[in-house]
Amino acid sequence: MELEKARAIAEEVKRLPAAQLEFALEPIIEIAGRRFLLDECVQRRFWTKVHKTGNCWLWLAGKSSDGYGSFSIGDHGTNAHRVAYALEVGSIPAGGSVLHKCDNRACVRPEHLFLGTQLDNVSDMFKKGRGNKASGDRNTSRLYPGIHRWGPTHMLRLHPERQARGERVANAKLKESQVIEIRRRWKMGEASQHALAREYGVTLSAIHWIVIDRTWRHLL
Repeated sequence: MELEKARAIAEEVKRLPAAQLEFALEPIIEIAGRRFLLDECVQRRFWTKVHKTGNCWLWLAGKSSDGYGSFSIGDHGTNAHRVAYALEVGSIPAGGSVLHKCDNRACVRPEHLFLGTQLDNVSDMFKKGRGNKASGDRNTSRLYPGIHRWGPTHMLRLHPERQARGERVANAKLKESQVIEIRRRWKMGEASQHALAREYGVTLSAIHWIVIDRTWRHLL
């Protein structure tokens, strides 16, 4: 019923004179404080990544570490099910959450989605038994210290030299020689942090961490 009501409201809004509207009629989604228009090009790209079954509509592309589908618009990314809701139902209120009735995080079927708050999201998680995490002495790291990711027998504990650092990191943008040169030029006053960021194609925050001599190796 909620889906039908939301669509009915959207149809009523579309019939209003354009002069009374303060927003575009096309689907819009807000990401990190910016509003993005979900035009036909974005919609076509989105639905090519969806497999529609008789039950859930499954997201086929990339997923976040917690299992939600990921979709990029411009230089920003968001959860795929939020985009599906914005496309098929309507705008998501500021601070609103899109929750799953089916409890399948990879599902983007509008009929399986509903609006709620973060509190609703947490309550739904505990109601469905997903919030009962083992803690204290029941935690896996306590019960099985030998197989825990960072336990004493973990490969990287025994062979720390195998951990990729600096230039060996797969997505490294800077070489160690470049980092040294950046620090030298900034200390000598030859270039500002903004200028260095533009020249080397990295963010201003990356340059800031390099020149103030913190853990810059993690930014390589």
